[in-house]
Amino acid sequence: TEAVLLAAWLVALHRFGGAQALAVRVSTGLREVPQLKPVLGPLTAWTAVRQEFEAGRTLADVVAEVRTARAAQREVVELTSDLSAVNAPLGFSYLEVPERVGGWSVVSLAVRGTGPGLRLTAVRRGDLVELRLDGAEAPELGADVTGRILDAVATVAEQGMREPSTPIGQVRLGVPAAPPTAPV
Repeated sequence: TEAVLLAAWLVALHRFGGAQALAVRVSTGLREVPQLKPVLGPLTAWTAVRQEFEAGRTLADVVAEVRTARAAQREVVELTSDLSAVNAPLGFSYLEVPERVGGWSVVSLAVRGTGPGLRLTAVRRGDLVELRLDGAEAPELGADVTGRILDAVATVAEQGMREPSTPIGQVRLGVPAAPPTAPV
């Protein structure tokens, strides 16, 4: 699920913005260090996932590349000494949690972390996935644009699971925006 949602985020950003390559900061949990957990809590690193969009790529290609990148990151993230170099303005975090964890609501857990300009947070509880767009740039987008972006990510994720061979250029991004009405 994480790979599908991250791939959907990358594809939606690519289609809306036209960038041929994107780097997104992704929250990666470090293995627990029992001696540090009482002091620091769960440790998280923000590593970059880079995706290049070439002609002929499909949703399945992007999901496979994201899965490979995330698997490699989980293996080596603890060896990364300088995470300050990962400063992409776009972010993604994925949490799989029950309704409440240690007294914190899911929303409280989702808001913690880094402060990229625009971050998609996906919280999975059972079969339900809740998407949220936040970050320093999010308020400037407005409710309509934020809603369209979230709708696009959800639509692309559904296509990624149902129609993985869809070429990136033909991916549906949700309901088109209504044309502005002329003032009366």
